[in-house]
Amino acid sequence: MEKGAALARAFREKGATAVYVRVDLSDFLSLPVDVPLGLPADLPAIASEIVPQAGVQRGDLVITKRHWGALLGHGA
Repeated sequence: MEKGAALARAFREKGATAVYVRVDLSDFLSLPVDVPLGLPADLPAIASEIVPQAGVQRGDLVITKRHWGALLGHGA
């Protein structure tokens, strides 16, 4: 986490956009699978939040995904 926050600071110092990605577990995309994921039904909303130590600042881009797979829906 410290390395990610330092990387985000370095990006901002160079004028680049810092990007954070999280998965919204409360709105998780249900897909047909061989073995269900087994997420508990009562996950607290905070489980999908980015911790303050990550260093998110105003102007950063925060992407919220509904599944953890990077290539979901792309045939990969």
